[in-house]
Amino acid sequence: MRPLLLLVLLTPALATAQTPGTCTLGTARATLATPDLAATLFNTGSLFYGNGLAAAYTVPRARGASPVYAAGLWAGGRVNGDVRTAGGTYGAPSLPFTFWPGPLGAGATLPNPASCAAFDRIWLVTPADVAAYQTGATPAVDLREWPVGLGAPAVDAQGQPVAVGSRAQRIDLPGGERPVLGGGPTAVWVMNDVGNSHGSTGSAPLGIEVQVTAFAPAVGALAFRQATVYRYRVVNRNSVPITDFHVGFFADPDLGDAGDDYVGADVARGLAYVYNADNTDGSGSGGTYGTPPPAFGFDFLGGLWAASYTSGSGGTDDPGTSGEQYNRLQGLWNDATTIRAYADGYMETQGGVVRHTFLGDPVTRAGWSAVNPGSGLPPFPSGDQRMMFSSAAVSLAPGASHTVDVALVYGQGESNLASITALRSASDRIQTAYNAGQLFSGQLAAGTAAAPALVAPAENAYFAEMPVTFSWAAVAGAEGYVFELGTSADFSEIEAIPTTGTSLTLPAARFPANRAAPVYWRVRTTAGGLDGPPGAPRAVRVYRFAGAPLALASGARAYVETVAPGGAPACSGPGDPDEGCAEVGGDLVYESPNSTGAYRLVNILFDPDSPAAFAPNDFEIRFTPRGSYAFVSTGSATTAFRLFRVPFELWDIGVVSPGSTNNPADDRQLVPRFGTANGTGAPCAFDFSVRTGGIDSLTTRFLAAYYPVGNDYAAYEAQAQAAVAGSPAGCRETPPASVLARVDVPRGRPLYGFAFERGAARSVSELAGTTVRLYTVDRAVASEAAPGAASALSLGVPFPNPTRGALTVALALPEPGRLRLVDVLGRTVLDELLGAGTREVRLDTRRLASGVYAVVLEAGTSRASRTVTVVR
Repeated sequence: MRPLLLLVLLTPALATAQTPGTCTLGTARATLATPDLAATLFNTGSLFYGNGLAAAYTVPRARGASPVYAAGLWAGGRVNGDVRTAGGTYGAPSLPFTFWPGPLGAGATLPNPASCAAFDRIWLVTPADVAAYQTGATPAVDLREWPVGLGAPAVDAQGQPVAVGSRAQRIDLPGGERPVLGGGPTAVWVMNDVGNSHGSTGSAPLGIEVQVTAFAPAVGALAFRQATVYRYRVVNRNSVPITDFHVGFFADPDLGDAGDDYVGADVARGLAYVYNADNTDGSGSGGTYGTPPPAFGFDFLGGLWAASYTSGSGGTDDPGTSGEQYNRLQGLWNDATTIRAYADGYMETQGGVVRHTFLGDPVTRAGWSAVNPGSGLPPFPSGDQRMMFSSAAVSLAPGASHTVDVALVYGQGESNLASITALRSASDRIQTAYNAGQLFSGQLAAGTAAAPALVAPAENAYFAEMPVTFSWAAVAGAEGYVFELGTSADFSEIEAIPTTGTSLTLPAARFPANRAAPVYWRVRTTAGGLDGPPGAPRAVRVYRFAGAPLALASGARAYVETVAPGGAPACSGPGDPDEGCAEVGGDLVYESPNSTGAYRLVNILFDPDSPAAFAPNDFEIRFTPRGSYAFVSTGSATTAFRLFRVPFELWDIGVVSPGSTNNPADDRQLVPRFGTANGTGAPCAFDFSVRTGGIDSLTTRFLAAYYPVGNDYAAYEAQAQAAVAGSPAGCRETPPASVLARVDVPRGRPLYGFAFERGAARSVSELAGTTVRLYTVDRAVASEAAPGAASALSLGVPFPNPTRGALTVALALPEPGRLRLVDVLGRTVLDELLGAGTREVRLDTRRLASGVYAVVLEAGTSRASRTVTVVR
C-alpha cells in the first residue's frame, strides 16, 4: 500500500524541554524467524516497516502473505501540564520516526548528543545459539555481548535475575549467566525520544528511554508458534514526572489485500484485531490469503484501554498534531470528541459513550461492530483501515518505569468470521500462559501425542491445475490435527492449518505458482491443548500456472544472477546469501543486493512481471564487451531521438529448466529501448545517475526490450551501426526511420521498466561479465512430471493464448491416444501420440503461421477440442 502520513508529533518546545541531539535514524534490522512466521524488527519505534522494507511480517511463512503492513510505538503524557508525544509510523520526511538508538542518562541526557550510532544495534539470540555454546562452540556475537545493562533479560547460575551494576554490563557466560529467551529467537534493543528533533512541530521530547524485548515463542500449541511477543519497558529519564502517561501503538493492518478489511476490539481480551469483510481475500496469489482469510490481532496482555480506527476524513482521519495523537491514546477522536457506539462512532447522537470502536461481536452480530454498525444500517464500508490502541494511563516519577506487553496473534478458521473465533482461542491460550508466568520465561510445554499415519496422496504424486485432498489416519484421543505444508524438505518455512477432521482439501491456488518442484506435507496431533511432534513427511508435486514470473520458495520473483561481475560464480563468495541458488542455480538480485552488494535489479514505474506475458520463454540481461545498440524515446516507442551503444545485451533464451544450462541454439537477441521516464534529458550513456531512492538513491535509467523484425537482430544492428557511424561520442541524434523499421513494436515488450540500482559508489563498468536471468514459469519441470491415472478424457484450456512460441495444455487420457493441432483448412500440423494418464504437454508453435488452430485430443471414441490463436 502507499504509506500515509499518520504520525503525530509534538507541541512547541517547553521550558522543561530536554535538548534534542543530532542523531541520525537507526539502521539496525533483525528478523524473528521460525518455520511458521518471520517478523522484521527496527530500532526506530517502527515494527515491520522501515529502511526501505515494508510488509515484513509474514504468517504463515510459507504463504508469503502479510497481515500487517506497519506498526509503531506511540507514547504520550503531560510534562508540567503540557502534552508531549512521541511515535513512529512510516518515517515520511515531514513526520519522521521519533525514536533513536540508545539509552539516556539522568536528566534525559544522551551518551553522545551528536551521534547515537554506538547503540544502533539489535541483539538477537536463538535457543540454538545457547545450545551450541553449551556444547563447546564459540558463542555467537550477540550472545557474547548480550546487553544486560540495557535491559536484556538474563539469569545467573542459580536461575535468579542478573543484578545490573552498570549500563555497559554484558552477560557473563563463563560465570554461568544465560539469556532468558521466550522459547524461540529473542531480540533486544534500546531507544529514546531525545536523539533528534521531533520533526515539523519542533516539540520537546518526553525524555523517555524504551527497552524492548521481542521474541517468537515457536513452541507448544499452534497459537504460540504463530505469534510474536513484545515487551516495552518505558523509563522516565526526565527530571520531572510524566503524568497521564499512555503507551500505545498505531497499526496499519493490511490483511493480505488491504482493500477489504474490517477492524474491531475485543475489550475483555484486550485485543484489537483485523478480519476480512468477506470470505475471500484477493485472488489467493501475490501475497493475499485467498479463501478463507485469517484474522490477526494485537493482544494487550495487561488490558486494552482504548482502540480506534481511521476512516480518512474529519475527526476520524489520521491524527495530524501532537494533541490529536494524545487524544487517540486517551480513547477520543482527533478533535477530543467522544466515541459513540453507533454508525462510524463520530459526531453521533445515538449509542453509548465508549473508548473502543467496533467493540461488539461480528461473529454473533451482537453489539456494535463493522458488520452491525446500528439498527437498520448496512455493514460499515470495508477498506484499508488503520488502528490506534493504548494501555491505561499511569504517572511516572523520574527514574520510574512502566511496562507494556503485547502479543501479535493469528487465527485461521473455515471462514472469515470463524477466523475471529480461532483468533480469540489463540489470544486465550497466550493470555493464560502470560498470567501463569510462562510466556516470558520460555517454559511453554510441547505436546507428546503421536503423529497420525499419512494416507494420501502417495509419495511424489503429481497434480496439475487441480485441488489436492490430503488424508491421514485418526488417532484415538486426539482433539484435532495441525496440517503443515512446507516448500522444502526441512520445513524451514511452513503453512500450518488446524482442523478437526482427518482430511483437508486445498485448491491449486494454495500452492506456489509456476513451479512443479515438490512441496512437502506432514500432520501433528493436538491433545490437551498442545501440538505433538510431526510425523514423517511426504512430497507432492502440484503445478499451478499463473500469469506471473516463476517464484522462489521465499515468494521472491526468480530474477537471479547466474554469473557475477567479472565472470565470477554467482552462488559462492564471502557474505553471499545464495537465495535462489539451491532452487534455480542463481543468486536473487531482484530488489536484493547481489553477493558483493554491488547492485540489485529493480523496476521503476512499470510492470515487474512483464516477462511473464511471454512465458514460457525466459530472458537474460548480459553485460558484455560488445554490448548492443539502444534507442531512447519518450512516449511513443516509434519515435527515437537518440541511438547509441550500451554495455549489455538482452536475450530471449527460450524455455530453460530452472537451474540448467541454457542451450544457445534457440536464443534470440532483443533490441534495447532506453527510457527517460525516471530522469530528465536524453542520455548518451548507461550508468548509475538517476536519483530514485533505494540502496543509495542512484539507479540507471530504465530499460525495455523489443524483438527485432523477423527475429533478426543482426539486421537491426547493421542499420544502427551505420546510423551512429561518425556521430560525436557514438551517439546519434534523431536516427533515421530505417533503424526503427527493424523493431517489431506491435509484438510487445518482454522486458519493461527494469533498472539497476547500485549498492556503493560504483559504475556500470564494474558489472562487466554479469548475467541476470529472468525466469517466467517452470514449464520444463511441469511437462516432465510423472503422469497420474485418469478416469475420463479431458482437455484443459491451452495457455498462453494467444501464443507466440510454446503452447502448454493439461490433459487426461484413460487410454492411449493422440494430441493434434489442426489449422482452419483441417490439416494436421502437429501430431503427438500419448500414453494413458494425466499430464501437461508442451507444443512448439514457433514454425506455424499466424492464425487460429484447433487443439484436438482423441482416445478411442472420445474426443475433445479447444481453439488457440498463434501470433507473430
